[in-house]
Amino acid sequence: MNKKSSYKTRQKELILSFLRKNNETHVTAAYICAYFRTCEAPIGVTTVYRHLDKMVESGLVQKIVTDGEATCYQYIGDEHCMRHAHFHLKCLSCGKLIHMECKLVQELAEHIHEEHNFDMQPLRTTFYGTCDACSRSSRQKAETTATL
Repeated sequence: MNKKSSYKTRQKELILSFLRKNNETHVTAAYICAYFRTCEAPIGVTTVYRHLDKMVESGLVQKIVTDGEATCYQYIGDEHCMRHAHFHLKCLSCGKLIHMECKLVQELAEHIHEEHNFDMQPLRTTFYGTCDACSRSSRQKAETTATL
């Protein structure tokens, strides 16, 4: 048996375990490295990226790319519900990245495909705006300023 193909490293298992435990959030490679430094099990940045790339290639992890931001990763392996295509909402105030599963947007993607011969990439399609929490906070600040 080829040692290279069957070789599992401790770092790979640690990264995979971390991603599984945090499968509801998007994490950056830098965040993963910082986490393991606090656990006194530091993993080098190159090692993290190498394992993330392999996990993306194998379908265990999705790679989420947004303009001007660090690339995020999310565990989608096993029977995780996030295996199917979905779009993202990105808050310009706090940076929060939200999954959006919306029939209307899926219909828009189908329309674009059928009428314009263009295939959208759901995992790379991000709508930018302001999340509810930031909108409420902004309104509260405006109300407070108006009453002064």
